[in-house]
Amino acid sequence: MRGRQKRCGIFGAITGSYTSNKPKVVARGSSRRYFSLFTQLSRKVPAMRLEATIPDQRANAAVELADELGLSRSQLMDEALSLFMKAVMEVRRGRRLYTVDPTRANTECEISTPTLAALEWALRPQPLELPPAAVTKMRELVAAPAKPNERLKTAATRHKR
Repeated sequence: MRGRQKRCGIFGAITGSYTSNKPKVVARGSSRRYFSLFTQLSRKVPAMRLEATIPDQRANAAVELADELGLSRSQLMDEALSLFMKAVMEVRRGRRLYTVDPTRANTECEISTPTLAALEWALRPQPLELPPAAVTKMRELVAAPAKPNERLKTAATRHKR
């Protein structure tokens, strides 16, 4: 079976040998695959088992990419986590990530994910300035809230905990 071959890949010599226990892809349901990831970062750090639920398309793309690069799935996930941790660190420093085409001038593409975008927004809070009339209106609404109507009462009874 192709997935059981031991591969050290191009980073095997740098990061230490990886275990030959490859993660198994177990199909559960039609839209998800569960990966058991065994990651060994160095010989001094014990391996940690991780499970992740990802869409089928992304799981298939990950398996194909690992095969194409000659990496195990664990090595591929280790590389992906390393890159994501570096991206988070750079966003926390106030930087943005770009890819640049070295053959063309002024050709760049920003790299972003929902998590990185949310982190960037959270690190740059903006002051909110309201006119005095809006502040007065908000205080009045908080002091004397409107009584719940029938639709709100029905929704509340439906979602009681």
